[in-house]
Amino acid sequence: MDEGFTEEATAQKNPTDSTEKSPPVSKMTIRNAIQSAIAERDMVTSGDLSLDIETTSPRGIDLYGYRIKFDENSARVTHISPYPSDSRKGVFQRTFITGKDRAYTYSDEELLNKDSVMVLQVDKRKMDRDIFVGLPNPQKLGMFPLHTNAYSVFERDFFLKCLDREDLKASWVDLNGTECLLCEYQLAERHSNVRMWLNPVYNFSIVKITLSEFYDDDIDVIQKVDVSYQKIKASYKNKKTDIWFPASVHFERLENGIPQTVESVKVVVHSLNAGIDQRELEIPSLNVPEGTPVSLVLDSPDQNEYVWKDGKISKININDMVSSHLSAVSRRTQNARAFYILITVNLLLLGIIILYFYFRKKKPEIK
Repeated sequence: MDEGFTEEATAQKNPTDSTEKSPPVSKMTIRNAIQSAIAERDMVTSGDLSLDIETTSPRGIDLYGYRIKFDENSARVTHISPYPSDSRKGVFQRTFITGKDRAYTYSDEELLNKDSVMVLQVDKRKMDRDIFVGLPNPQKLGMFPLHTNAYSVFERDFFLKCLDREDLKASWVDLNGTECLLCEYQLAERHSNVRMWLNPVYNFSIVKITLSEFYDDDIDVIQKVDVSYQKIKASYKNKKTDIWFPASVHFERLENGIPQTVESVKVVVHSLNAGIDQRELEIPSLNVPEGTPVSLVLDSPDQNEYVWKDGKISKININDMVSSHLSAVSRRTQNARAFYILITVNLLLLGIIILYFYFRKKKPEIK
C-alpha cells in the first residue's frame, strides 16, 4: 500500500464488550445505524485489492492469496491456493473473469499438469452452484469468513437485513473503549443467536459478529468475526470522500469451546473508485495458450467440443475432430514408418561397412 494512502484504524482484534447495557434503543436509531452501514459499503463502486489469508485447521496451516480488480458489473480475481491434496506440494494459480452474462476461469499452465489446463465458461445464473461459489465479494468483506465458508450462501446484507425482525433487540455497549450499537436476534432455521456490533466511528460498519449455534447432539458452535478498518481517500459521485473499508478480518469457529478453524485476512487496498482497465476484464487478457481445451457449462447442452483458437473460443465439430484425429494418426504412422526405414537403412549400411572391413582383413596378402 502506498505510504500515506490510508489511515489505519485501531484494530478490533479479540474485542470484549461490557455486560452492563443501557436501555433499549429506538427502532428509528437502529434503522438509521443499519442504513448507514449499508450506505458506507455501497460507496465502493470499483477497486483493486490484495488479500493475504492464513487459515489454521486440523489439516494444518494453509496460505492463500487473492488479487481482485472489480467494477459494478465485472471482476477479475486471481487466486493462489495450495493443492487440495497432499499428493502434490506447492500452489497453483487460477484466474476468474466474471461479467454480466458469462464467467470464465483459467488455470495457470505453468503450475498445473498440462492435461488439467482449461478454460471454463459458465452461465452467470449457474455461478452460485458451480466453481465460482467461493469467489470473494468486496462488498461482503468483514461480514463472513473469506475462504473457509462460501460467500454465496449469504446475501450481501445478510446480517444487516434484520430491521423487520420482531425479536430484534439493540442497546449501546462499551467495546474496547468505544460505545457501539449491539444488535441481537435469533435465526430459528439455523438454531442460532446472532450478536452484531456496529461502530459509529466507522459510520456504523460491523466490527464484530458472533453466531452461537446449538444442536441436539450436544455440540455448541460459536463463530466469531472481528474486523479492523482503514480510511480510504476516494471519489464518490464526483466528490472526494473518506470510505471506511476493512483492513483485516479475523474469524474463529469453536466447537464446545475448542478452536476448529481460524482465519486471518490482511486487506491491502491499491485503489477504490478509480476505475480499472476494461481490457483486464475481457477473456483475451487471460493469455490462454493456443489449443487449450475449453469446457462450456451453459443452460442448453452442447455436444460439441471447444478449443481456444486465435484468441477466442472455437467450436470443433465431430467431423473436424475425426479428421484431425485421423490426420494426427496418419502423421504419427508416417513419422514412425520413416523412422523405422531410416533405422533399417542405417543398420544395413553399418552391416555393409563391417563386412567390408572384415573380408578385407581376411584377404591373403600377395607376395
